[in-house]
Amino acid sequence: MEVVLLIFLLIWFAFGFFGYRTMVGKGRSGAGGILLGLFLGIFGLIIALLMRPSTAAEAARQMEIEVKKQEAIERARRGGR
Repeated sequence: MEVVLLIFLLIWFAFGFFGYRTMVGKGRSGAGGILLGLFLGIFGLIIALLMRPSTAAEAARQMEIEVKKQEAIERARRGGR
């Protein structure tokens, strides 16, 4: 009986952890991801996965892509050094 409870708790906390990682990766609140995962389990994790990234996170990602493009252009102009 104790083993079943332990497995249940580990899975329950895993949903909270993966909810946290998913939400932080999308530029959103990690606490919200933990709560979704802990209270709704697999359904909370699915909700976190389906959410769009925050607009600030998306803008930062686009800026990072543009900077990398400019760095690649500069390297190509210098002869690949």
